[in-house]
Amino acid sequence: MWKTWQAIWKRRRFESDMAEELAFHLEARTADLQRKGHPPAEAKRLARLELGSPENYKEECRQARGLRWLDELRGDLLYAFRGLSRNRAFTAVTLITLTLGIGANAAIFALVNAVLLKTLPVDKPEQLQSVYWVLPYGRPTFQNNASGSSNRDGNLRVADMFSYVHFKKLRDELPHEVELFAYSGIDRLTVTVNGQAQLARGLGVSWNYCRGLGLRPPLGRSFLPEDENVDASTPPVLLSYDFWRTAFAARQSIIGETLLVGPIKTIVVGVLPPGFHGTQPGEGIDVLLPLTAWGMEQRRDITSPRTWWVKMMARVQPPYPVPLLRSELETRFIAQLRSEPVPTPYDLPTIRLIDGSRGLAWLRDAFEEPLKLLMLVAGLILLMGAVNVAGLLLARAESRAAETASRLALGADRLRLIRQHLTESLLLGVLGLLGGLCLAALLQSALPSLLAREGEIPLIDIAPDARFFGAALVATLGIAFLFGFYPAWKSSRLELTTALKRSPGPRAGRLPLGRTLTGIQVGLSLLLLIGAGTLVRTVLNLQSLNLGFKPERLLIFSADATLSGYRDEQALTYYARALETLAATPGVESVAFSRHGLLHASSSSGEFYYRDANSRLQHIEDAYIQGISPNYFHTVGVPLLAGRDFTRLDDRKAKRVALVNQKMALLVRPDGASPIGLTLYQNDKGEEPVEIIGLVGDAKYDSLRDAAPATVYAPFGQRGIRQATFSLRTAADPLSIAPAIRRVMASVDPRVPIYGLRTEEEQIGIAMERERVLARLVTGFAALALLLAAIGIYGVLTYSVARRIPEIGVRLALGAAPERLRLMILRESFPPVAAGLAAGLIAAWWFTKLLEQFVFGVKPLDIWSVAGALILLIAGAAIAAWIPARRASLVTPMTALRYE
Repeated sequence: MWKTWQAIWKRRRFESDMAEELAFHLEARTADLQRKGHPPAEAKRLARLELGSPENYKEECRQARGLRWLDELRGDLLYAFRGLSRNRAFTAVTLITLTLGIGANAAIFALVNAVLLKTLPVDKPEQLQSVYWVLPYGRPTFQNNASGSSNRDGNLRVADMFSYVHFKKLRDELPHEVELFAYSGIDRLTVTVNGQAQLARGLGVSWNYCRGLGLRPPLGRSFLPEDENVDASTPPVLLSYDFWRTAFAARQSIIGETLLVGPIKTIVVGVLPPGFHGTQPGEGIDVLLPLTAWGMEQRRDITSPRTWWVKMMARVQPPYPVPLLRSELETRFIAQLRSEPVPTPYDLPTIRLIDGSRGLAWLRDAFEEPLKLLMLVAGLILLMGAVNVAGLLLARAESRAAETASRLALGADRLRLIRQHLTESLLLGVLGLLGGLCLAALLQSALPSLLAREGEIPLIDIAPDARFFGAALVATLGIAFLFGFYPAWKSSRLELTTALKRSPGPRAGRLPLGRTLTGIQVGLSLLLLIGAGTLVRTVLNLQSLNLGFKPERLLIFSADATLSGYRDEQALTYYARALETLAATPGVESVAFSRHGLLHASSSSGEFYYRDANSRLQHIEDAYIQGISPNYFHTVGVPLLAGRDFTRLDDRKAKRVALVNQKMALLVRPDGASPIGLTLYQNDKGEEPVEIIGLVGDAKYDSLRDAAPATVYAPFGQRGIRQATFSLRTAADPLSIAPAIRRVMASVDPRVPIYGLRTEEEQIGIAMERERVLARLVTGFAALALLLAAIGIYGVLTYSVARRIPEIGVRLALGAAPERLRLMILRESFPPVAAGLAAGLIAAWWFTKLLEQFVFGVKPLDIWSVAGALILLIAGAAIAAWIPARRASLVTPMTALRYE
């Protein structure tokens, strides 16, 4: 094997050595013959006759070294290049088809790879385990205050939050093979750079966070145990590489400088490695603080075992078994809970470890199903491309039947012919792969925007890796074999006598497999067209919904004064001052603010109680709670149906009041009577009464798809608001006054940055972004499928017409009308198209079932989507079939008969 590779890599030297060796033997034999008395010329001639052809010896040497296959492959490739260059139309259509199919798949797989498959860019990510606790859903828990995420797994609740107290004890008790570290949820905060406050994403971490992940800061140091000191007056901070580069111009002198993070003065001690954006793929981080400092900034109780707000991960060094770690964590965690007496009973949780090599799962959970759907659609496009190319190759192989028969008659091996045809298919596949990778590279910068959430593009690494190139290569080889094998095999099974008797030009007859391939393309096209129509109908349905408010000429933005050091009452004062300043801005007709923006995918909910006609307390389990300013309903366009709106007098000193929407009113007044004057309670003891003073219309808040929720509106002066979303009704285009709004808010307090400045109509577009992106992509794929199907029909019929030109000439000579010839050719396209439509309708029923979670207001096999898809496909097929049919009818008898 080594000698074979040497011969391949040093081919020139190998050929030179063979030539020298043969020349030596020739000279030696010539000298021997001269010693026996032969003249020099005669001796040389006799020596050459004895030794034979040098090329035969060279060929035997090449074959002994395993180089013959390389020479044959090179010859096949050169022959394939010449053949493809002679038939440029065929080559162009084939390569465009493969480029589009492979490029679409490569682009979508880049997203799938980045979101679902790639591991964290840390040292040995396979050793990481995420720690969760599990309880039956709805059971009481130990904590009384929690901040984190939980998901439902059947009847179980799986959550990731723990108390800082419990984490520290667990970290100290575990063996040295386990590195347990903790962090809090990513949240917004302000960082003052050059005197200007700007929003950043912060993360609180334990001191061993970098050590647990295997991160080595390229500049400065990571955290130390003493950095978690609660009494530290100037806590340390780590900067992400991107934030250090953009906010501080990659200045190395930043180490040791003080930095104002929110209200906390910190000192920069290090910079994280490039490419690391945290353990939550898609969520970027800018600054890291010790958990103790983060807890103070976020107003978390770091001393209470019943305040759960940190997440935990563990690095497990082999050979320590992961099941043993789970058992150890569960035993020690339950022991800690039992040592803390609480007044109310609770259930003890169990511990679950989940592979943490790919980080936490919100991005995967949010986009796994849409990405799988897009991968399926892209795969169907690639399959259509393969079917199309297979049809073209089959037609090409049929047109070269006489040439192939001649080669077989001259002694060519059938397997050798199959290999030559497969080499041509492989060449087409490789060229299509190169084109597809170039297309995917052009789309690479736009790919992350497909996963935008709330207008923010997630930070994901879509750079190609070994898995990406491996998948592309395997797919290309598989597709090349798929579309190339049957035409190659069929061309080698020719009957020599029959093939040689035929002229080398087009021959009479039909191509049954070509019709089958056409039917497959038509069916796949119909499948994708119906899917595209269903998703487009979904977008139209969402756009036509009655939202309950008026989004026209509405400008929105958010601000969080608490990130800049304001406390509760101070924040309310800041928002009220901003409200007055904005109201005086030219171009603003009305302004108000609320705790949650309209269709911002955020909400607050709570329990309420009310007394029925028999004075018994009734429970409302889950109602939305919205804190608002006066004039909110007038500003956003929600109608006030009865009662009064809030005023500035509805503050903490006044009686607690609320307004409710119609859905909430029906819950407390099932008889349809007015709810005004009714009292709501916020616990089952009839305490904390809130009087209903008004009734407003229903409005959607966190979701377009869901019905307007039962909502209770409370005045901000009584409830308090940490973050506020301002809504401004403008006299003209809202974006025209956006610069003025930024200046006005900076004049109120430049330390409080605003974010999410956009129109409400843009916000509605963001709320339905997933549906719009899916509709655009699937529609684009469906249009491509329709084009491929039309090309397939056109190619098969064109080939069929070319082969039947002698028959057509005879018919014309016997008096056949051109119209009848056109109808005859068109009839050939009807059976495969009809069969494809029937199969496509059956497959579309299954496909639309897969789309159920993405559609709204549309049933599977929606009649309008099906009708539109059928009309488009039949029209495209008719146009594709009409062109060769018309060409056939224009052939003159003399021209046609010359083919014989």
